Amino acid sequence: MGMCALLTVIVNRYTTLDVEITNLFFDAKTQVFPLKDVAWLTAVFHDGLKFLSSVVWLVLFFKMLLFIFSEKAYSGTDPTKKKTVVFNYCYVLVASLLAATLTTYLKLKSNYACPWGLSIYGSAAPHLRLFERVPEVLGQSFLPGKCFPSGHASVGFMWLALLMLKEPVGFFKRPVLIGFITTVCFFSGGVQIIRGAHFLSHVMATGVLCWFVVWFTYEVMFRLGKPFLK
Repeated sequence: MGMCALLTVIVNRYTTLDVEITNLFFDAKTQVFPLKDVAWLTAVFHDGLKFLSSVVWLVLFFKMLLFIFSEKAYSGTDPTKKKTVVFNYCYVLVASLLAATLTTYLKLKSNYACPWGLSIYGSAAPHLRLFERVPEVLGQSFLPGKCFPSGHASVGFMWLALLMLKEPVGFFKRPVLIGFITTVCFFSGGVQIIRGAHFLSHVMATGVLCWFVVWFTYEVMFRLGKPFLK
């Protein structure tokens, strides 16, 4: 986790990789990102992935309630096993929600603008790297900001919580979960890069942040929850 965080800082602050990748999707002649407002791209990989992630969260929530209150469905389950399963569901729901919520909160408080809001891409805001202050001559209110880390990428990275557990939660085994999480992360982060909404380092920061949140939540909940699981 520490190495990933360090790599994110290096990519953002000390390399031109962010700009070089984003330049691939920017039309210098027209000064626009051609894929920014493509309807199907936004509908499928932006709104669609948000909807999918919300549905998965709700399905897990209602499945947890079913496990708690439906005696017929799980009548043969050992009481200790049932407690463990319920606690696992509770952890995934809490950790994933915290990861997405914290990412969104930090994004809204950020002074870093999206690529499509930067002067290097035909807009007005200066390109600030990590730990750089907002130029006083411009004033903080001038900057669009609210773009670091990538909020949308959290709809994929929030599900890293599923990988913290030894036993899978939900309907699928671990290899399938890894495939699902990798796919959603790739498309939720990638679509924002090609639309000009985020740099690569914005997406990387979301991954690191979500990873830390689900790990920290796991440590806290399973330490405090030991008495409940006995």
